[in-house]
Amino acid sequence: MATNTRSAGRARGGTCYRRVAPSSPVTQVLPSPAPGGIGGFQGAETAISAEPLPLHPAAVRVSSARAALARVLWMVKPTRVYVPDWICDTVLGPVRQSGAEVVRVPLGLDLLPIELPTPGEDELLLLLNAFGLAGQRVAAAAGLGSRLLVDATQALYQPPPSGCWGIASVRKFLGVPDGAMLWSPRAITAPSTSQEAVSTAHLVARAAGDPGALELYRRNEAALSTDYVGPSPASDNLLDRIDHAQVRARRLRNVRVLHDRLKAHNQLALPDEWPSGVVPLAYPFLPSPSLPHTALYARQIWAPCLWPERRDDAEAHPLTRRLARELLPLPCDQRYDAVHMHHIADVVCAAS
Repeated sequence: MATNTRSAGRARGGTCYRRVAPSSPVTQVLPSPAPGGIGGFQGAETAISAEPLPLHPAAVRVSSARAALARVLWMVKPTRVYVPDWICDTVLGPVRQSGAEVVRVPLGLDLLPIELPTPGEDELLLLLNAFGLAGQRVAAAAGLGSRLLVDATQALYQPPPSGCWGIASVRKFLGVPDGAMLWSPRAITAPSTSQEAVSTAHLVARAAGDPGALELYRRNEAALSTDYVGPSPASDNLLDRIDHAQVRARRLRNVRVLHDRLKAHNQLALPDEWPSGVVPLAYPFLPSPSLPHTALYARQIWAPCLWPERRDDAEAHPLTRRLARELLPLPCDQRYDAVHMHHIADVVCAAS
């Protein structure tokens, strides 16, 4: 595996060798330590608290992040929306439906805008807090106030600054069938009805390693929409019962293991030490040479493609196309521990 020149000269900790045997390369990778593999959509949540622990009480709860975004656009009615060039097409749907002009903003290897635009009074800047690593940029842009919309889907535990808009999907982070957060700089009416079409069946099946879980998951996803409704009662109740401190601690421990093992070979411009308090959706790994997702799938490591529709888009920035093809968002969520993270690193290193 080629070494990132930015990381050259680092201590032995940032290597594809285990700390317990730093002089011995990985020559054999054991089978997956998790039934059904590592990663993919969440299963039923196991980190449950005996006492209610409300998540983001200042936010309004809706059924999906798409619905939250559509509500923001309905309230703001911007004429132009600046969006990251590297972002899911499901975000662009509500923007286009609102009639606003879409202006794409290229990102750099730090996953931050190469140049941050200043939106006009009737415009909106959508700033993606990619894997929680854009916290400082988000804070610096807080002066935009209601002209700033923070997408915290990849950084659920980092709410936007006060006075700004914010959205975040919770089902990507937590074992719930639906749900999203909507932060508003102005008074907003909460949905009067709840989502009734979703199910927890795929969560139970995924936790049990049932191969039929994927089809159940797809049915659940198809039930979600941009309608302004609240989360299902199951999600609403679970969100206040999940032990969020435990979830954060597990994810943080896991991402630090991956970063320690793989940072010297990560082509992204990440900090040398994983920032304290940054709890990401996944560990963003851009290898060199590139490593196909299928090499991980063959070992039952389910790293998603973000976002394949941008791979061959001639209008996309070159780095956007590369990220869509080569970025490996490695699982680091609360279902796993250091054993699983070392397994992921072993597979990545053995396949490179």
